[in-house]
Amino acid sequence: IKFPVGAKLILIVSTIIILSMSTLAYLSIYFFKGEIRNQVEDTNISLSQTVAKQAEKEIEQFFDLSNLLFQVGSAAGGTTSLIDDFFYNYQSLVYVGVPGSNFEFANRDWFRDNRISDERAVLNNIMSARAEDLEKARSGETVVVNVSPFIPNLKAPVIALAAPFLLGSEQKALVILADIGGSLAESVSSQKGKTTTVIINSQGEMLAHPDFTRVFNGDSLRDSPVFQKMYSMGLTEGQIHFQEETINGPVKVMGSFKLIPVGNLGVVTTVLEKDAFSVVRSIQILNWSLLAAVLSLAVLAVFFFSQGITRPLKELTLATRMIKAQNYAAISIEPKTSDEVGQLTRNFMEMVPHLQARERLREKTEAFINKQVAEMIDSDTLPDHAETKNVTVFFSDVRGFTGMSEKMGDPQVVLDNLSEYFSAMVPCVEATRGTVDKFIGDAVMAVWGSMQDLPNNAESAIEGALMMRDALRRFNTGRGGISRPFFQIGCGLNSGPATVGLMGDPNTKMEWAHMGDTVNLASRIEALNKPMGTDILISQNTADKVKGIYHLVPMNKIKVKGKAEPQQIYAVLGRMDDESRPRTLKEMRTIVGIRGDFNNVSDSEEHEVKYEILDS
Repeated sequence: IKFPVGAKLILIVSTIIILSMSTLAYLSIYFFKGEIRNQVEDTNISLSQTVAKQAEKEIEQFFDLSNLLFQVGSAAGGTTSLIDDFFYNYQSLVYVGVPGSNFEFANRDWFRDNRISDERAVLNNIMSARAEDLEKARSGETVVVNVSPFIPNLKAPVIALAAPFLLGSEQKALVILADIGGSLAESVSSQKGKTTTVIINSQGEMLAHPDFTRVFNGDSLRDSPVFQKMYSMGLTEGQIHFQEETINGPVKVMGSFKLIPVGNLGVVTTVLEKDAFSVVRSIQILNWSLLAAVLSLAVLAVFFFSQGITRPLKELTLATRMIKAQNYAAISIEPKTSDEVGQLTRNFMEMVPHLQARERLREKTEAFINKQVAEMIDSDTLPDHAETKNVTVFFSDVRGFTGMSEKMGDPQVVLDNLSEYFSAMVPCVEATRGTVDKFIGDAVMAVWGSMQDLPNNAESAIEGALMMRDALRRFNTGRGGISRPFFQIGCGLNSGPATVGLMGDPNTKMEWAHMGDTVNLASRIEALNKPMGTDILISQNTADKVKGIYHLVPMNKIKVKGKAEPQQIYAVLGRMDDESRPRTLKEMRTIVGIRGDFNNVSDSEEHEVKYEILDS
């Protein structure tokens, strides 16, 4: 071999490895991006968790202070000095009260500091504008909303908190207005770097943002992908990657969120991907350039070197398809190289005539071997020892065929008639998953449950026999005369254990055989069709397996050679669910074409059929 395929592949792979290793240091930066991503995600979720923890603590503190304020207010009586002192110590509280009651307290110093002269008008405006949201508190919800847009001259965001409050026996809403400029707003503004942390409520309203003007303007994240996902994922915290539309076009954003149970709030921390990965972008561009160059060289090398391999392989692939289609005459491939591929082509072409001869042999012998046995031989699953299986054995016989053969005279005419008959009967066996065991002259022996397990082999066998009844009627259509006489058949079925396996001489001929008393009784039952005027008879064993499925008529009991006890047999009229089935033996005999007097069947010739029909 002048140029072995192995040498070619080694040359190609070596070249690619050398080039790849030389750029490995640069390409490793690419994987560093994944590490950066993990670090950014960890930072985002850590910031969200920190702010969420602080926000939850602040909100709970607001409710605790409101309870304390009610106690102070109750102790103060009609004086306001204690109330003013309380607000002086807790300046973040703007208002605490139950609207529409005597329990309302306002931080007058806060209103003066924000140059609001009419505090009652501002409070009424807030209560009116957010009445629908605050009213939810009376139903048991804890509500947190942004009220900054309704307060003029603000220096920091103000939020409203509402919770259910029992005033006497009546459920009311406790409302708290809180200035979060020194707490929550400061916590989101203090986060340095390129990240942005925002606190929102379940409606998407911004409660705290590094840019206070967005809160003052009542901006919302309702239409943002991060809002839509964080409340639909069913998680208390998580990572979100999404695309956001901006003035300059869509940008990719990495975000994290942490939900706060109190008020169903959420903390969102985001960073633009271009900012997070700016450190590695320039190196990444260089790496991609180097990778593109290496891949280009590798592709060119593989392309040119592979031509000597791929073309012959394509021809061989096409040739295998022709073999599959048994189109051997169209196969003609000339080896073009002296390497392994060329040698493979030569060997392949030498193999084609042998395959063609083997296919011809298979086609000629296929008709002589049971298909299921052939499949077991092909798949190497043919058992090497006999076994006992519960089966249903079937025998059929053409009535008076010996006399018909003598009248036909020509042996070829006899064989043609039999072949046509078998061609009509065998598909009935195969359609019901049975196996044709053998042809014995004009008789057919078939078995169900031998080659493959069936849910009810007795039912399948009877179905096959009924199909034969219909097939025989079609077979007889247009027949008549000596050379194409009408056929009448009798079928006998018996169910039970049988010995199944290979029988014969391994050096000459082997045959898949079924043996045992079950087989013998089926043969005896088949012979009873003629004296009893039936076409399908089954044993008691078979009848027991199909109770309620078929319309069965009990016949006279028989005494069979080799059996001590009389045997009950049944004639099969049809399926119970088949409305077109014959209802009586007489109707069945008319349909099938059986003629004669069958009232006294006990006088049959016992010595011929090895049975005795007992009087009923």
